[in-house]
Amino acid sequence: MNVRKPTPLLISAERFVEKYGPHEAFDYTKHVGAISQCPVLITIGSKEGIEVRPGLSRLAFWEAATYLPNLASTQDNVSFASIVDGDHAYRGVSEVLASEVIGFLERSGVIACDSQTRRNGVSEGT
Repeated sequence: MNVRKPTPLLISAERFVEKYGPHEAFDYTKHVGAISQCPVLITIGSKEGIEVRPGLSRLAFWEAATYLPNLASTQDNVSFASIVDGDHAYRGVSEVLASEVIGFLERSGVIACDSQTRRNGVSEGT
């Protein structure tokens, strides 16, 4: 099955229904609302969702770029971060992503980290 929406891909009909059908096995957004006992950080690269031509997003999660910040704003325990210049795999911006995660963990009271530890403990490609 050659699919054009939500993103062009070659996929079996069974996997398409599993991924995008009425029971969407991989839709993480429907599970965020059920998490209320712990802090949650949702990140997305800022390049996610950029249209390269009408109807074709540069990356797979084109709707998430607008949906996730709104989702995060509806729950006190959910935080959202857009990682500047990040693509779907955060290539070239892993230090920015790591810094955001460490900051989130510090704000949540999960870890305590001074700036020197942060600089020494985060390196590109980790």
